[in-house]
Formats: sequence, structure tokens, C-alpha cells
Amino acid sequence: MRDSYGIGEEAAEFERWRSGWRPEPNPETWWNDFHTWVRDAKARGVALRREGARPVWFYSLADMSWACVLFQDGDRARVWQWGPRRLWDEAVGAYEWWRDRGSPGLHRFGLTVSSSGQRVWLDNPSAESWPLDVSPA
Repeated sequence: MRDSYGIGEEAAEFERWRSGWRPEPNPETWWNDFHTWVRDAKARGVALRREGARPVWFYSLADMSWACVLFQDGDRARVWQWGPRRLWDEAVGAYEWWRDRGSPGLHRFGLTVSSSGQRVWLDNPSAESWPLDVSPA
């Protein structure tokens, strides 16, 4: 296992954005569900809050990868990742993708279902889209 550290403006921005996560679904903090449903149907995440520390866990039952990010008040975020996928790196990439497209709300996403599978799209079915893998883990 190797530690990764994040600091700086982007880490601070991500922390401010992430701090509203809750373990249960919440329409005001839909980002966790966005990442799991739209970008990777087999990954999950959960956030907790305890005495100035906020651990956020990501895990994938498909390949047993996991990541834990520990945010502490006034300190650097500390990241542990394990497995064939770098789930924290994927979460940051998904966040940057979302932010770079103007932080679209759920109303801008659509789903097309056909005999060849499901595709999620942003704004228009013929625009940017990607497959939604819903096969069993």
C-alpha cells in the first residue's frame, strides 16, 4: 500500500465540494450517486464525520479495489489506495470532468437503452456519451 498526498488549491476546492457528502442519498449532495451511477456502476463511496476528521471510503466489489481519503481540519488530505484501480484518482478525474462541463445537474443527463446496451449522455443523445456497465460484479 502506498500513501498519496494532496494539497493546494485543487485539493482545497475538492474538500469544500466534498464536505457535504452523507452516507444516505441526499438530493442536495448527489455527486456520490453521480459517480457511482453515471461514471461507474460498480464503485461505491461513503463519508463519515468524526471530531474534525472526515474519512471518505471508495470501494469496488468488482475487483476489490478501495481508497480511503482522510480530510482533517487544517491539515493535508491523506489518501490510501489499494487494488488494480486507483479509485481516488478516478473520483478526482470524474469530479474534474463534471466541473469542466459547468457542474451539470442531474436534469442534463439522459439514458438511452437499446438491445446493444445502455448509454448515459450529457445534454443530447448524439453528443458526449459512454456505456453504462450494469453487469453483476
